[in-house]
Amino acid sequence: MPSQNAQSDSKVNGRVIGIGTLVLVVAVLGLWWWMRPPVKLNENHYDITIALYRACNQRSAESLARIESLLAESDASMDGPARQAIVSIIADAKQDRWQDASRDCRTLLEQQVQR
Repeated sequence: MPSQNAQSDSKVNGRVIGIGTLVLVVAVLGLWWWMRPPVKLNENHYDITIALYRACNQRSAESLARIESLLAESDASMDGPARQAIVSIIADAKQDRWQDASRDCRTLLEQQVQR
């Protein structure tokens, strides 16, 4: 029969391993997030993102609907990371996550600046 010290040590070791694994996973995900390439917007997507940023700051569902229509009418062959980023921002705004959507618009616009 194992002693209580052995059982206690086993539980502590399990927790340490679990916490270490969690820290490692968070570090890898953070590194991946930080190193991902910026999304490049073409002129049309840039203009849409500017309008979307304004709509999100104003929390305007009407403007959001117009922007969504504009995006739907834009060239479907331009489907890629930029369009997906805009669609994701629109989805956040439609779920009343206006602040998140506004922040993501700003990030997307800041990525266009050549440093």
